[in-house]
Amino acid sequence: MATTAYQPTESSAPIEASHRPVVGGVPRMLLLWGVQLVSPDEDEPPVLETTVDCARKMIAAMPIGLIDPAPVITAFEGEIHLQWSDGAKRLIAMCFPNREPLLHFYERRPGQTSAHGTWPASPGKLAEMMEWLGR
Repeated sequence: MATTAYQPTESSAPIEASHRPVVGGVPRMLLLWGVQLVSPDEDEPPVLETTVDCARKMIAAMPIGLIDPAPVITAFEGEIHLQWSDGAKRLIAMCFPNREPLLHFYERRPGQTSAHGTWPASPGKLAEMMEWLGR
């Protein structure tokens, strides 16, 4: 099956709201839409539709209470990263074009060795790591 690069249209623009939606489905829909709009820098490879689908599935599997605040969504070398931060802690869900997604965490510990690790991404592990992050 051939894969094609996803290219957002020029008329697409992100929505910025000054309030937090009350209905749980609304932030999920906005995140799903935001994943479709992510685009790489000019000198990077395009984001493939399979990578966009991976990020959509990860967001769709998240419990509603863990979606707010929304992650920062970025494209990097054909990957999609969903990043949440809370002080010294950072969690990144990484979706790739040709392999299974991963979860990567960092925790800065002043005066100590920082902690970090990587796991295969799953809805259960994502929920567990969101709890670690303090969500």
